Amino acid sequence: MPELIFDAQDAVPEPIRSIAVEKEGKWVANVVPKAELDDFRNRNVELSRERDAATGIFGRLTPLGFDPAKVDEFVTGYSELRDIKQQVDDGKLVADTSLAEAIEAKTGEMKKGYETQIGGLQNEVATYKGENEKLTNRLNRSIIDQQVMQAINDPKSGALPEATRQILREAHDTFQIGENEALIPMDNNGHVIYGGDGATPMTPVEWLKKLAETSPFFFKGSQGGGAGGGQGPGSGPLTAAQIAAMSPEERMTYGREHGMTGS
Repeated sequence: MPELIFDAQDAVPEPIRSIAVEKEGKWVANVVPKAELDDFRNRNVELSRERDAATGIFGRLTPLGFDPAKVDEFVTGYSELRDIKQQVDDGKLVADTSLAEAIEAKTGEMKKGYETQIGGLQNEVATYKGENEKLTNRLNRSIIDQQVMQAINDPKSGALPEATRQILREAHDTFQIGENEALIPMDNNGHVIYGGDGATPMTPVEWLKKLAETSPFFFKGSQGGGAGGGQGPGSGPLTAAQIAAMSPEERMTYGREHGMTGS
């Protein structure tokens, strides 16, 4: 499990401070909480079992020539002959009952039963796909958070701890997960954003440098405004631009922490 190590609790960024623990005089935070990964693994096992159960039902029907996309052909081609034989064996085909009527009635019953089974299987498969997609998205967000947080915590990044959540939001909108959990930045048109060498995708470190140009209020020295410009984190309140970039909940929290709540 990757760990981020800080010299003091106050040095731990607020978004991950709740999961940091003290070890041998240092404060250590797992970027991806173990409980979340355990939950992901358990859900995958459960969903795999459900998938296997659905696959087993399809497996029993397939040798009979069953194709979910051709229900009518299967019913009329297989059930018709079987039902006619059963009708003859049971002595239910009497002089006043036409063969066509008997076949139609039995075919309708079988078709309805198969359609019910197929509908249930399709619902199970859809549920499995939906749950698997949710879990995959959660894991991908954790991978993005881990790698971008490593770039943010580099002293050279200049990122303000107060802006960590906003920076991670920007990262979720930009990065996708490639092979071997590599982060691939994409532009609004779905094209890969390449780094300085023009050949490999932009790294989180390079991306932070670009973000500092487009959103300078997320970084140190961006508070600007007169002789008091260039304030570091914790030396004063955020600028109006930084506060405007926060979510409503974050603005409320920031206001309470700095005595800015209304009367």
